[in-house]
Amino acid sequence: MSSYLRITPFPILLCLFLGSVSILSAQQVPTFTLTGRVLDDSTGAPIEKVNVYIANSTLGSPTDEHGVFRIRNVPVGTHELVASIVGYVLNMSFISLTDSSQRVIEIRLKPRVLELGPVEVVGADPAVWRKDLARFTESFFGKGPNADQCRFVNPEILSFTTDWSGTFEAQATEPLRIENMGLGYEVELQLITFVVGPRWLTYGWRAFFREIPSLDDDQRAEWQKSRMKAYKGSLRHFFASLVNGCSEKEGFSTYAVTNPRLSNSRMRMPVSEDEILSSGSVPNEKLLRFLDYLEVEFDSGPSIVWRSPRGITAGSNSQSSWLQLARDYVTINSMGEYVEPYSLNVSGEWALQRVADALPFNYSPAKNK
Repeated sequence: MSSYLRITPFPILLCLFLGSVSILSAQQVPTFTLTGRVLDDSTGAPIEKVNVYIANSTLGSPTDEHGVFRIRNVPVGTHELVASIVGYVLNMSFISLTDSSQRVIEIRLKPRVLELGPVEVVGADPAVWRKDLARFTESFFGKGPNADQCRFVNPEILSFTTDWSGTFEAQATEPLRIENMGLGYEVELQLITFVVGPRWLTYGWRAFFREIPSLDDDQRAEWQKSRMKAYKGSLRHFFASLVNGCSEKEGFSTYAVTNPRLSNSRMRMPVSEDEILSSGSVPNEKLLRFLDYLEVEFDSGPSIVWRSPRGITAGSNSQSSWLQLARDYVTINSMGEYVEPYSLNVSGEWALQRVADALPFNYSPAKNK
């Protein structure tokens, strides 16, 4: 799941899928080392121990005493670069890397200004806060198989508000630290926005993933299986298969629909990859365009539904999701990520996949066969 989404509730199909799908063949995307310096915007002095990373990946580096960072194995394409340290304003910027030559980047961080004055501090009611935390946790992690295996290491940094209309909002004063034992990642997450309205959820976040070390071969194998399961049939899997030209082979069927809310009168027409994709700025990126809604069905193949004395009855495990563009197009790449923030409205099965199912964008299913 990408880090900028607006989720709407119509119609949500909760389907369990079994079996397997083929895995995308690994594309040789050029990579290089990203080098730069982080400086104090006021004094120009280098800043040490800044966490600089490519958003939603395992690719990052702390700065040294000279403010220098080096991030290796960064794929060609468009990425969001994040620089974070306590005492400074979070810095986020998009970079477009079109070749494998080295590029030096300068990041200037603005000191965080603390407003002082006569402020009355009123603490939140502990019982109300715990109730709000439970609500946030369920919405944020989702209801998938990994949700129960995720926990906030520092939940005390969270605060919550609910306005007169019932709109619920969560904020964090510093990066959230998350332990995901279902997928084997420690996650440092910047919560940009999280708002739940009467019939929608909007959230944005940037995360840096670290693999949890394990000396247990069985545990590593279990994490590989869980990561593969989270990837199969996901929005990211669909986008990667589109760019790589194999969405149908991967189990996806794509349709243009006028209005998924009106099942009796809606028009549904099959669309091919060429009808909705055009070239991007680099070979491994495409521009996705469509009108109204895109309906996507994922079929993981036949599975056993039930047994009887007469034999086994087999059926098809499929799940449906719907996409709506919030702008003219969205840029997607061969790894299944999309670039433009808040450019998609998502409903259906993909709306159920939240942070607990998130994988770093540089996760490669081909390496986890």
